[in-house]
Amino acid sequence: MGKDSGHQKKDAGTPLLVVGSSAKSGLSLLDGHEFSATPCRDASDALRILGLGRHQIVLCDLEMPGKGGMVLVNSVHAGFPDVAVVVITRPGKLRHGILAMIAGASGYIQAPLQPEIVAASLRTAMTRKLLDSAMRG
Repeated sequence: MGKDSGHQKKDAGTPLLVVGSSAKSGLSLLDGHEFSATPCRDASDALRILGLGRHQIVLCDLEMPGKGGMVLVNSVHAGFPDVAVVVITRPGKLRHGILAMIAGASGYIQAPLQPEIVAASLRTAMTRKLLDSAMRG
């Protein structure tokens, strides 16, 4: 199984797509939490994997090579409205997290990542998306 195969790393938990170097380094932070993480290379790969319909939430860096995190946020918001996106911002870049929320992200986390904050942010984003979906009918 290749790292971009679209298959989940574990068999149990909420399917989570992890995009970007900071997000990938946060994978170990999620051990013991209720997420089944799939790492992917970049935004283009993430969109391809989301097309398979398995993932309910995305954790991504705003700053990454190729299509950046904002492009991914906009693309997920437009093409996969039931998928929650949580972005990771660098210290001093809080404004970028807020702009991502305006663009459709369900949440943001400032680096450095802390396990409980990452897990809580992902849970909150999922809850917010479920409520949005229910309101849309």
